[in-house]
Amino acid sequence: MHSSSDRRLALKGLAALAAAPAALSLASAARAQQAGGGGSIRLIHGYAAGQSPDVLARQIAPGLSEKLGANIIVEARPGAGERLAASQIGRIAPDGQSLYIMTGGLTVITAVDRTIRFDLLKDFTYISMLTQYPFMFWVGANSPFKTLADLLAAARERPGQLNYATTGVANTLHMSVELLSSMTGVKMTHVAYKDSGAYTDLVGGGLDMSVGTAATAQGLMREGRVRPLCVTSPARWPGWETVPAIAESVPGYEVVTWAALTAPVGLPDGQRDRFNKAIRDVLAQPALQNQFATTGSVARPTSPDEMRARVESDVAKWKKVADYAKIQLN
Repeated sequence: MHSSSDRRLALKGLAALAAAPAALSLASAARAQQAGGGGSIRLIHGYAAGQSPDVLARQIAPGLSEKLGANIIVEARPGAGERLAASQIGRIAPDGQSLYIMTGGLTVITAVDRTIRFDLLKDFTYISMLTQYPFMFWVGANSPFKTLADLLAAARERPGQLNYATTGVANTLHMSVELLSSMTGVKMTHVAYKDSGAYTDLVGGGLDMSVGTAATAQGLMREGRVRPLCVTSPARWPGWETVPAIAESVPGYEVVTWAALTAPVGLPDGQRDRFNKAIRDVLAQPALQNQFATTGSVARPTSPDEMRARVESDVAKWKKVADYAKIQLN
């Protein structure tokens, strides 16, 4: 037979056991909060599932989760060429619960589109660059143009008669050729495609050139149906050392686009720096760098100030190109 004091002791023990999971949960939440994001952090991007920013988000999410002690939830908000997602970030609380993968395409959008509802330099907390990669100028396997010099010479002889394709209008792909035009005086006719169908026409001889990433035409290149004419980086790109850089023929030419990690404006410096340290550690992982290499990307962590300087420089560059080409979206 148990005394009343025994029963009181037993009840206290049960209460302690019941409280233990809650205490552990609170302790875990506190540790995650110290890591910069509470129990979970949204990693937002502005593209559809399977597109490059989505792939990148899912590549870095496990490492960030480990470094920050938080569950990383990838959240796609596609629409209007990243404009939709970018316009929403400035209205999200800067509480460390939301991160955003920005792409270099937003610097072009800022330069050419007067209707955007975000300020690239005021609505974001810059954390670090993530990756960067150049574009390729591709020609058909049977193209008479063996070098960029061949292409430029023909374009000078026949102004506006040579054509080139990109997916979309007034984006970084399109502007990369307009930059070349502004530096060489060469005029070619732009043909915009909604998808990758340009390569079918390139192989068939209906196009003189197409612009894309290293990954977009690798399959056709292995089949011997297209050739990379040149790469837009200032020097030959790792993994593509046999492909000349445009800068070898046109000194000063450079187009290397990027993805970067940001947060809503107003994020405290301490959390910003914690995120910067975490992403640097993640990007240093050899396995992740090998994944990037398969698509022609390289890891490029930076300080927040270095990232801001890059964004400002790119916006200024694309504004000059837009003025030259008279490209403006109203």
